[in-house]
Amino acid sequence: MEAQQHLEKHFGDLGEVDNIRRLANVLKRMHEEVFKMPSQHPVFVNLGMVMKQSVDEGRCNQLPTSGKKFTESAVLMRASRYARYAMAANHSDEKDILKAIQGGEGDELDGHVEMLYVYNNAEKTKDVATCPSFFIAKDKSTSDIVLSVRGGATLQDALVDSVGSAAPFLDGHAHSRLLASAQKVLEKAREVLESAFEDASNCSLTFVGHGTGAGVALLATLQAFGESPIVQKLAATNMAKCYAFSAPPVFSGEVPDQLLPNIYSFVYGKDMIPRASLGSMGKLLVALKQVDELEMGTPARLQVLEGSDQAPESFPDHLDIPEELSGELRSLHGVGTILSLSKNAQGNMSCDRVQREQMDRILLHENMFKDHMMAGYEEAIMEVLMQLQKSKGCC
Repeated sequence: MEAQQHLEKHFGDLGEVDNIRRLANVLKRMHEEVFKMPSQHPVFVNLGMVMKQSVDEGRCNQLPTSGKKFTESAVLMRASRYARYAMAANHSDEKDILKAIQGGEGDELDGHVEMLYVYNNAEKTKDVATCPSFFIAKDKSTSDIVLSVRGGATLQDALVDSVGSAAPFLDGHAHSRLLASAQKVLEKAREVLESAFEDASNCSLTFVGHGTGAGVALLATLQAFGESPIVQKLAATNMAKCYAFSAPPVFSGEVPDQLLPNIYSFVYGKDMIPRASLGSMGKLLVALKQVDELEMGTPARLQVLEGSDQAPESFPDHLDIPEELSGELRSLHGVGTILSLSKNAQGNMSCDRVQREQMDRILLHENMFKDHMMAGYEEAIMEVLMQLQKSKGCC
């Protein structure tokens, strides 16, 4: 309780501190599984110390970048459009889904969306663990059949679900549970998709999702080279696409060149979910173990956390994983063209291409949780679009 009070003082409301506690719980479980023993001091306290020092020193204020700006307005306009589909997946009723996509009267999507199928796993509990809710709709304006997958109901769900084991897939490894979910989604969607493409052979199939839903969407797209005949057929004619928002790292292999130009993964700000794999969490875990072994009692750690005592030394927020643990703490990565949305030094929203390896670290920052919200993604994409239009002299 004392640690929680200190963290509330530094990082705001109880909700944010609850998220820090949930992250600490995941790390606590990992510590016991990896090192076969509990930590000497509460992981919540150790994590709070490291996070406070990281924020105070501004370690994560500057995001990794390749320096390559992304200015393809057509892609960003599609992303803005499909962000609505991703948010709509949180609803289970067809009318509510349509309302979330189309907005009010006069909206550009009003009357241009046809619902084809809604699967709600809350009503079919026998496979809740493997098949997320999803819906399929036809976007009449873009001639796309859109399959939108629901992600975790809460950030805690997204965090727990993101940090999973890997299974062989294609020429690499994939997040085993999300891969099973993708296969289940395609199995349940097969008849509807086959019927839809019989009636509209010139349409594309676009997978979208947010959080773990985006991870499932990415792995469903990769089934073009897996076990889904319909995705294989569409990918062969360049008609299978994916727009993923805040997708966790799900794949370690090379994406086939045939699919690469059609997959876009968006990462907003310091959002931790796209950076949360066993490997990146392992780097944080190893750092926390070193902090745990410092000759400081828990009362002294609480004083540092409060701010009344100066930290005796620098606390690392990530360390390389020892070779003997590299197989157990395997890093997965993002898929496709990875686009980082963040404010630049001038306060303008920027969209940059980043390499997947640049995402292999948890950024301990006060915005690491709230940047996961889908609304932030939608607003950031719209801001980039407005700036691009302004720079081109458009009104």
